[in-house]
Amino acid sequence: MGQECDNFIKIVGQSAVTVQSNGISTKFTIEEVERNEYQKIQARTLEDVKADLETHLKTLGYTKNDLEENLPNSGYNNKLGENYTMIFKNIDDLKEFKQAAFSGFKISEVQYAFDTSNEVDDKKLAEQAIQDARRKAEALAKNVGKSVGKVISIHDRSYSSLKVPETSRSSEYIMKYEITISFELLN
Repeated sequence: MGQECDNFIKIVGQSAVTVQSNGISTKFTIEEVERNEYQKIQARTLEDVKADLETHLKTLGYTKNDLEENLPNSGYNNKLGENYTMIFKNIDDLKEFKQAAFSGFKISEVQYAFDTSNEVDDKKLAEQAIQDARRKAEALAKNVGKSVGKVISIHDRSYSSLKVPETSRSSEYIMKYEITISFELLN
């Protein structure tokens, strides 16, 4: 009663491109240091902390031009401070940066950075997904003694954006392209 007699095969075709990170994006704050006699911490102005930061970056091969200033956070304390984002070329530089021997800075976020100027060739991804679907359809049809004919319908199932993100928690970002194609089945 409910059997389907259409001669077609519906297949999902997939393709993907992997983009590697080009550095490590690090967000951090520098702020003035209040004197604390109990912990034997000397007071330091924001300018002193900033000078130490610049010196430390210089020893790592970076300059203040590598810093991108962010909007200030609204905090509960009244300390003067500034927020920055910087992209380190490798993990060793970041580790060295974290070992800074001066007070007044703290790292708030570390993620992998990507070059967003690279464009993804969505036409190429679509062609690869179509080829993948046809290959799968032909293999399945052959197993049941049939062959694949013309395309009956194509449905784009790619829900994700094909744009490279600025940052990610992974060192590589995979952009997937997926389609569903119905092929005619021939005897």
